[in-house]
Amino acid sequence: MTTLKIVKTAHYKKFHERFVPWSLVVETIFTGKQKKKGKDFIEFRGRKTQILCKKDKKRNLLKVINAKKEV
Repeated sequence: MTTLKIVKTAHYKKFHERFVPWSLVVETIFTGKQKKKGKDFIEFRGRKTQILCKKDKKRNLLKVINAKKEV
């Protein structure tokens, strides 16, 4: 079994990082419900957050694209 490394994308850094801190993103990925949204995209939903990631199978990466706080 190989492990996936979770990384920030430039889009997350530019538009979402100041609203949803990295610690909350990682917490949501590990404790939230997983919902698939296409071939390579995965959506994670926590109690107050929604995270959209893309799987890069070649490099074993999980790229965080979008992070939103739900109201």
